[in-house]
This record gives sequence, structure tokens and C-alpha cells, in this order.
Amino acid sequence: MLVPLAQDIWHVSAPVKLPAGARLDTRMTVVRLASGDVLLHSPVRMAPETQAAVAAIGPVRLVIAPNLYHHLFVGHALAQFPDAKLFAPSGLAQKRPDLPLPGLLSGDPLPGVDGELVQVLVEGAPKMNEVVFFHQPSGTLITSDLVFNVLHPEGLMTRLVMSLMGTNGQLAKSRMWGMLVKDRAAFDASVARILTWDIARLIMAHGDVVEQNAGAELALVLA
Repeated sequence: MLVPLAQDIWHVSAPVKLPAGARLDTRMTVVRLASGDVLLHSPVRMAPETQAAVAAIGPVRLVIAPNLYHHLFVGHALAQFPDAKLFAPSGLAQKRPDLPLPGLLSGDPLPGVDGELVQVLVEGAPKMNEVVFFHQPSGTLITSDLVFNVLHPEGLMTRLVMSLMGTNGQLAKSRMWGMLVKDRAAFDASVARILTWDIARLIMAHGDVVEQNAGAELALVLA
């Protein structure tokens, strides 16, 4: 079910099965721009009622694969909304040659956003290439795997996986970044740019939305 989060922002979560029986919800964020066009960030598989709810918001023009891991249901979203253009970071075209050739997702603004959305490419981790978005009108930071906030993991295997990643039951940066980051100075510079924004709300792909002291909480976990 599509859930409103802030003015012109909605989200919906869907379960994803991981190896060894672990389960983890993943989130799609829906943003309506001032133009009336709609952006889908990190699509999930949409039930017909969710697709209808998204279509009722406005015409879907932008589909975002925000990093090199969050792309499984991009083709599904493009099939449902054929007028949308895919944007993805460098490397996804090679990883997913079955998808339409995407526009390059980087630190440069997307077409038609008119300053509503600004973004930062989290540099220094080329196997992830995550792009983080900030919705300026609502103060909402939209991330995918930069941080997790899985407060109530489902089942023993999920708790074990989250514990191994250092994200069990808390807002945290996954330990996987320790392996992914190849240029620490570039990564730290990207984080510093993100933290200059006046963040009132934090959305991530996995876990509960942070509605209180979001900027301060994020600064603590990314320190």
C-alpha cells in the first residue's frame, strides 16, 4: 500500500528474500515534482492497486536505480510506466544489458527537477555508486544502502545477517562499506556534502523512516 510521508512524497515497502531464509523489506519512494511529473526511486514489484495509486499521483516520467544493487524491479516499473526514462549510475548498463540504456545518474541534477531535488554521488565506492537525493521542499533525504534502520528484524537468520552487517536493531552504516570503499577521502567528502543539507527526515531502502533529529542521527552513524 502506498503511504504518504510528506508533501509530495509517498513510499511503499515489499519483502525481499535473502539467502539462507533471511527476509528484508525494501522501499520504493515516490516523489511528485512541481511540474506534476512523478519520480520512482528504487522501484519494488508493484501490485495492481499500488500501480493504480502511483498512476493517480501523476505521470511517471523518471525511474531511478539509485545504486548498482537496487535494480531488480526497474524493468517491471518501466513496463508499467512506458513513458518513464530510466536513470542509473555508471556501471548499471553493463550489469543489466537487458534494460533500456539509462541516462547517467551522477551528482548532476536530473532533468526537470528545477532545484527541488539535489543529489550527491557517494564517491570512492565504484562497486556501489550510490546516489543520494535531497528533497529540498520537505527536507527529506532519500537514500538506498548508505544506512540501514532495521529496528525489528524478522526471524533468526535475518537478525544474524543484520548483526554481521552491524545494522541489527539500529540506525547504522553497514560494515559492507568497509569493503566497498576504495577511496576513503572521496567517500568522506561525499558524506560531508550530504551533511550540509538541512535534513528533517531520512528515508532509506531498508528500515524505518527517521522523522526526529534525522540530520544529527545521520551524522553520528556516518562519522
